[in-house]
Amino acid sequence: MNSFDCSSEEIDKEINKLELFMSGIELDSKLYRDRTVEMDFNGSLNPSILFNNLVFEKKIYVNYTEFWDLYYGDDDRIKLLDELYASRYKYMTKEDYIKGVKARIYRSYFGFLTEYNSFLKILKVFGKDAVTRSVRNDCMGVDITVKYNNEVYHIHIFVDTPISRKYVDNKINKKCNTILEGIHVYMPYSINHYKDTIHRGNKLKGGVYVFPEKYVLYFKGEIDKGNLKNRIVMAGNDGLFVY
Repeated sequence: MNSFDCSSEEIDKEINKLELFMSGIELDSKLYRDRTVEMDFNGSLNPSILFNNLVFEKKIYVNYTEFWDLYYGDDDRIKLLDELYASRYKYMTKEDYIKGVKARIYRSYFGFLTEYNSFLKILKVFGKDAVTRSVRNDCMGVDITVKYNNEVYHIHIFVDTPISRKYVDNKINKKCNTILEGIHVYMPYSINHYKDTIHRGNKLKGGVYVFPEKYVLYFKGEIDKGNLKNRIVMAGNDGLFVY
């Protein structure tokens, strides 16, 4: 999906609708912490294709049980997961393997929801003609692309935790997600409720954090000041970009 034609008021309505839905999600901390299967799923195993079809294309929000049933209800996908188990995970039981896959998709599911929330807020600030995203770019590590002031900015969004930063640093060092031409901007959002920073996420009723719109305004302000010149721009622990 490239972008959709929405007024600022319509985007606000969609943001409110999404955040109301996310507020009703009950977090499963046990499932979230299960990292027995910790890898990037490629091709048909990548859940971003399914999520893109549901949310970005149809604007349909489903809870995780429904999302998992759709993901694991595909015979071709089950076959690929079985092949992956046979080649890499035979040291664990099949039951534990499927639980691990379910946990991995669970983390991706929340990542997709927060990505869509971020997309809407960036769309609101920059306008529909400037903001795009696609499954292809998502598979290359780019969440959202902004074309503004004759420059292309590829935005990478992640939760600001030591584990996430280590993962992102590894991707940058291996040049896995900076293939696309343009300026790559890494924008973490903090889930530290006790530290007030520019990138502190908004905590919803159910405990889920979402990307703050004020951080998008900060990003735009830094572009307008002419500060984003390096090909890779990373934010520090306070959320401010490091130049």
